[in-house]
Amino acid sequence: MSISISLKGNANPQQLRDQVARQIEALVVESDLLPGDRLGSERALCERFQVSRTLLREAIRTLESKGVVTVIPARGLFVGSGGLASAIDALSKGMRREALSYSELLEGRRFLETRIGEFAAARRSDAQAVELLAHVERLSAELDRPEAFLKEDLQFHLDLSRASGNRLFEIWLQPILENLIETRQSIVLLRPVRLRIVECHRRIAQAIVARDPVMARSAIVAHMDQFADDSDLARSMGFD
Repeated sequence: MSISISLKGNANPQQLRDQVARQIEALVVESDLLPGDRLGSERALCERFQVSRTLLREAIRTLESKGVVTVIPARGLFVGSGGLASAIDALSKGMRREALSYSELLEGRRFLETRIGEFAAARRSDAQAVELLAHVERLSAELDRPEAFLKEDLQFHLDLSRASGNRLFEIWLQPILENLIETRQSIVLLRPVRLRIVECHRRIAQAIVARDPVMARSAIVAHMDQFADDSDLARSMGFD
């Protein structure tokens, strides 16, 4: 497929930049490119679209700010994950505006993650299984660093959702976790809680490795119950 741009003589620089940006977005869609796929070098894109390098770079900066593309020095231009990131951000902000209660968020998380666990156990790749086990070891290594522990905790759950094979689960789960961030920050301040989280994650990962949906569901339900209990504990100790 060859896409070219007809630049109108009376178009202003902003219009030209936006026109180039739209053409690049069209290239991504029409070529069925996925996040991480290479779009090409600046020189090749300038020739393809018949535009100057200056104009191309302005269009790329616009697309970078939206997460549509990513520039990797010395390698070229790649498809970004802006569509997914934008959807997650919009949903997260929407939840905050609606002021969803803790119980609503917890109930939604429990329902969604049990299904995620079942699908992940059935669909995970070998690499994803290895990564989930590696997350457990990294959590153990961060036991005395609550902030780093919390980041690793979040990544475990996001990678679990990706192992389900359905990207919608990540779009739905991440905003829930982000809206529970204050509660999660509170409970990880307690070392016994961090130890319990590690063990819960270990059981979940083992179930996914074993490709056992029933075991995965049971492990996640136990983790959600433990999260609720630890949240109550943190509140009773004045951490909320």
